[in-house]
Amino acid sequence: MIRVQLNIRNRNSNIRIKEILVLYQDLFNQPFTVIDSPENVDLMIADCIMKYHDPCKTILIGFDVPSYQCIQSCHHKEQILKAIRKIIDRPKYEPQEITLGKRRVVRIDVGMICVIETRGRRLSIKTATDEYLDTNTISYWQDYLEAWPFLEIYRGVLVNLCQVVTVNKDHVILKNGLKLPVARRRYQEILTKMRYLTKE
Repeated sequence: MIRVQLNIRNRNSNIRIKEILVLYQDLFNQPFTVIDSPENVDLMIADCIMKYHDPCKTILIGFDVPSYQCIQSCHHKEQILKAIRKIIDRPKYEPQEITLGKRRVVRIDVGMICVIETRGRRLSIKTATDEYLDTNTISYWQDYLEAWPFLEIYRGVLVNLCQVVTVNKDHVILKNGLKLPVARRRYQEILTKMRYLTKE
């Protein structure tokens, strides 16, 4: 069952999107349910941007925002179907989230992590919008997130390749605009893994 959250303010557009979801269900034999909570959703379709929207799971209607699936209008049925298919069939990795902290526990969607890097005796774990400090080592997170396409592109810099948009010989650029250095010996490995990801 595909869990969908709709944030469509226009009533007619909302009806149109629901018709497209029914069509998707019929075409691909994948039933869906519309839910109110953004937690544990597989797909979000919205005509506004909220802080909790996950770029990996969200289709934005009427926007052109980097790192999101963006469609100009809810009348572009084929584009919306294609975007839904891309999100629903994206590679699934485990674990889906990590937990940080002891007293004040924070849960982070792994897909939202951009980079994990050393900062003195601690680690900085950055998403597109937030930064968290952690006391584990880089090697701990490499082992724990082994199934995910994280790669140490430079000493002490572990990058989620799903967040990379540009690869150059001396640096990469992430979806949030962050520019990170690349070790010369890692360049070919990054290219190889990025090609594999695009095939997925």
